Amino acid sequence: MPARDDFKAMSNSKRKKYNTSTKTKDWFPFPKYLFDTTKHPIILSTSKCSSSIEAIFCQQEIEQINGITNSLQCEIRDAVRIALFEVAKSAEAAHSKVYEKAKAGSSVKGHEGRKITKRFNLPKSEKDQAEQAAKELGITIKEFLRLAIIWLADGIKEESIVRLTKSKRINKDDVAMDWSRNNKGKPPSESTAKLKAARDKAYNEAAKRGQEHDEELYSERGRMMDILNNSGLARTLEDKDGNIDLSVVDAHLAIENQDYLEEAVSQFEAENELEREIFRVMLQSTPAMSDEDIEAIAKDNINERQEQKEWFDFCNESTDEELLDTDYSLFWMLRTPFSYYDTDFTWENDDDAKRRDGEAANEYVLRSLPRELHSQWNAWCSD
Repeated sequence: MPARDDFKAMSNSKRKKYNTSTKTKDWFPFPKYLFDTTKHPIILSTSKCSSSIEAIFCQQEIEQINGITNSLQCEIRDAVRIALFEVAKSAEAAHSKVYEKAKAGSSVKGHEGRKITKRFNLPKSEKDQAEQAAKELGITIKEFLRLAIIWLADGIKEESIVRLTKSKRINKDDVAMDWSRNNKGKPPSESTAKLKAARDKAYNEAAKRGQEHDEELYSERGRMMDILNNSGLARTLEDKDGNIDLSVVDAHLAIENQDYLEEAVSQFEAENELEREIFRVMLQSTPAMSDEDIEAIAKDNINERQEQKEWFDFCNESTDEELLDTDYSLFWMLRTPFSYYDTDFTWENDDDAKRRDGEAANEYVLRSLPRELHSQWNAWCSD
C-alpha cells in the first residue's frame, strides 16, 4: 500500500541516519560513509578531460553532488565521473529506481525547481559511454547525469551501495576512530562557539536536575557508566584521581530524557530554525561528531519534518478526488467506513481501482462497492 510504504520508508530512512550497530555507536552516533577510491579506474585514468556534460540541478541535488564527493574522497569532477562509470553498469536498475527524481521537470519532493547549471569535464570516451547508456534508456544525457548522481547518493545513504569498482567502503568504526584522532584537542570554531556554550550550560542544568531525581534514576548510573567506558569518553571525563564526578553521569542521564531535551531546546535563543535544530542534535551527539555532520543531520531533520507536515496537511485538506488520485487506498481508510483490506471490491484490475477521468468520489465509491453495501455508504454520508 503506497501510503504505508511511504511512512515505512521515512522511518527506515531515519534509522539509517544513526550509527546503531558498531563499536563506536555510543560516541559517534551518526554514520559517515567513506570509500577508498584510490584504485578506482576513474582515479587511475590518465585520459585528458577534453569533453563536458552539463545539466541543471536543484539545491538538494547540489548537496548530493557534494555528498558523493565527500564519500568518495576525491575531486568533484572525479566523483561525477565515478557516478557515471558506476551507473552505466546498473543503468536499467538505476532508471527504475530514481528516474522520476532525475527526469526533466520532476515533481518529486526535493528534486523540483531546478535553477543551478553545472558543467563537468570528462574524457570523450566517458562522455560517449554516457550518451550511449542514455540513448538505450530513452532519456537525455542531462537526465542521465542527474540519474547517476542521485542513484549513487541515494545508494550510499541507504547502504544499498557499499562497494564500487575496486573501491571498498571503509569500516564505520575505522572512520570514527580516524576522525577522533585527527580532531582530538581542536578548539571549537567561532561559528559554533555560541552553540557549544549553550550545550555546556544545558549539561550543567541537566546535572543539577539529575541530582534531584529519585533512586530509580540513580540506578541508571551503572548503565550510563558502561556507555561512557565503552565509548572511551570516560577517560576524558576523569579527574586527576581517575574518578568521574557523578554529576557528569547524571547530566548524561538527564539529557536522555526527551522532556528535558525539548525544554532545553525551547529555552535556547536561536536565530533561526536551522540553528535551533543544530543545537538539538548537538545535545544528543558527542565531541566526536563534526560540525559539518551535525549541520547535515539537522538539515535532514528539518526536511523530514516539513515533508511529514506537508503530507499530513494534504491528507487533511485535500478533496476526496485529490486524495483518490494520490492514493486510493488511503482514501478508503480516511474518508470511508470500509476497510481497504477486508472489503470485496468490484474492481477487475489495478487500473479499475483508480478514479476515472471526470468521476466524482461518490460515483467512484458506488462503482467500487458491491451493491449490498451501497445503503451503508449512503447512510454514512447522511450522518
